[in-house]
Amino acid sequence: MNGDPQAFRRAATCAAAGLGVQALVAAALSGLALWTGTPAAYATAWAACAGLAPWLVLLLLYQQRRIERLELMDVEKLGTSSAAAADRSIFERTQEDLSAARRRVKALYRWGLPGASLLTGAYLLAMGAWLFRANLDYFAASAGDLPRMDQAGAAMALAGGLAFVAFLVGRYILGMAEQPEWQLLRGGAGHLMCAVAGTVLLAAGYASAHFESPGVLQYGAVLVPLAMGLVGLEILVWQLLDLYRPRRVGEEPRPAFDSRLLALLGRPEHLGKAFRDAVNYQFGFEITRGWFWALLSRAFVPLLGLGVASLLALSCLVLVEPHQQAALTRSGRLSDAEPLGPGLHLKWPWPFEQAELYDVARIHELHVGSHHELMKETAILWTNTHSDAEDLLIVASSGDGAGEEGARGSGAPAVSLVAADIFVQYRIGDLRAYLLNNGDVEHRLSVLAEQHVARMFLARDINAWLGAERAAAGAQLKTLLEQDSAREKLGVEIVFVGASGVHPPQQVADAFHDTVTAYQEREASIETARTKAIARVAEVAGSTELAARIVAEIDRRAALESSGAPAAELAAQELKIEALLQKAGGAASRMIAEARATRWKRENEERGKALRFDSLLKAHDAAPGLFRMRGYLDAFAAGIETARKYILLGARKDLTVRLDLKDIETDFPAVDLTKKE
Repeated sequence: MNGDPQAFRRAATCAAAGLGVQALVAAALSGLALWTGTPAAYATAWAACAGLAPWLVLLLLYQQRRIERLELMDVEKLGTSSAAAADRSIFERTQEDLSAARRRVKALYRWGLPGASLLTGAYLLAMGAWLFRANLDYFAASAGDLPRMDQAGAAMALAGGLAFVAFLVGRYILGMAEQPEWQLLRGGAGHLMCAVAGTVLLAAGYASAHFESPGVLQYGAVLVPLAMGLVGLEILVWQLLDLYRPRRVGEEPRPAFDSRLLALLGRPEHLGKAFRDAVNYQFGFEITRGWFWALLSRAFVPLLGLGVASLLALSCLVLVEPHQQAALTRSGRLSDAEPLGPGLHLKWPWPFEQAELYDVARIHELHVGSHHELMKETAILWTNTHSDAEDLLIVASSGDGAGEEGARGSGAPAVSLVAADIFVQYRIGDLRAYLLNNGDVEHRLSVLAEQHVARMFLARDINAWLGAERAAAGAQLKTLLEQDSAREKLGVEIVFVGASGVHPPQQVADAFHDTVTAYQEREASIETARTKAIARVAEVAGSTELAARIVAEIDRRAALESSGAPAAELAAQELKIEALLQKAGGAASRMIAEARATRWKRENEERGKALRFDSLLKAHDAAPGLFRMRGYLDAFAAGIETARKYILLGARKDLTVRLDLKDIETDFPAVDLTKKE
């Protein structure tokens, strides 16, 4: 720990300068954050405050080391002048009494450096976690939702100048830290260079925001807290490992706040040395000392220039695919040139001119309606859940009377609710209008579609939407969106609009199913009745056309009768009807033919009976006794035809007949004795 007091004085001066510049950077960044209101600036300001504690403890340490060295020199002079006159033990006690600064130095080494390390590590870790969580919403916000920064140019210049001044001071202190007596300054300089890196990132973000692209600031709002947490975790881990590290006498300790990560940031040439060591390790020998590595080192700059030139030359080429068009932008603004069509085109190199490709021939789909996102591989049914959330649309009442009566009684309007999904398919028609006239064409088109859908659904009742008018509604909505697109110059061409998945709320879907089932049953009954009527008419009259003529003629006959027409006219009309019935050839014609056959048969039978009676009367007159006997015998034969008969053989005198009237089965039950061979 011995050294020149002047060297420690210079180190203390550098520590004071570092503390001042660190405080200046933190204060300037805080003011810049309050002025612009950007979370990235707040995060960078909090990160810059982390270097204050290391610089303060380094300033105190080097001040005490300078005082310690001066006291030691005074004690040595005192010991030399009084060596002959004073006792050695008295001199040693005097030297220990005069070395108060040495005790303070030891206390700073023992408690100051570890305390500053723990404080800095805990601050970075906790503040980094809090800032990361607080800035997530800002990082996730879209560019259109962020406020416009009119002061971005001035903020960029201020941040750039601040970073330049801090970089000069930090590099100077890092150069001093190469000396063994001043190597502790490396820890404070690392935090200063960390603030410089954050300020440079902030300046780049303001430059990007000046061209209306706040993406760099959004990423900076989360990258800076992540870096703070990483460095804080490293400091705490190294401080924990330092507790178990063996120490050698006279060794200058390296405090944990002297971050290895920040050391690479402050001296990037160390990263090259680490890369060379890694290459040598992979190959197993010192390849970096060979001729190839030396040649590559000498030609690195020309090769790098050639690579940059090649990249710039390639950025002059634009390849546009058949389904695309390219819009040229210069300094973030759309060029006046027409969009580039399919093929290979030339442009100015990046960053002077850039080409953005757009799929103008491909169909884009927009989904509006009740469901925010439909479940994939799930059928859209009335009774199942096919979306996470469902916003019902208002439609007019069905007009069936029941709902309207209930609504009038309660004082509420007669309306119904349905769920529907409207799909709008479009493609880019005019790329310049698509890019210039609206910031977010898809969002604007979605708003217009939702407005028209709300009006159209309210103009029709639920039966119309569930019925045939749903298909016509898509064509009407397509016409309205085309008119809006042309009026607002959105630059899109509406290809198709379809209303799919229209259904009542899931809670009442079963009731609608019951109604539909009743309608279907009614239609089925009507069709069955019509079928039976046609079959009956065809059965009776042969055909429905002829049946209609017959009914008309029958009605005419009834009209003639009611009007008192003569009998001849009525008979003629009946003959006409009968002719039609015979022509029909159906059941009516058959019944007429059967009636005629029955009448003819009955007439002939009665005529035969009359002729037979006349013949019987003549036979009676000729032989009355014989006629009566024959009649008696015929009646007797007819009467006993079915009676059981018994034959008695032998004398009848004193004959006693005993009969058993039971039927006795014989062995010949089926013998027919009357059958002749």
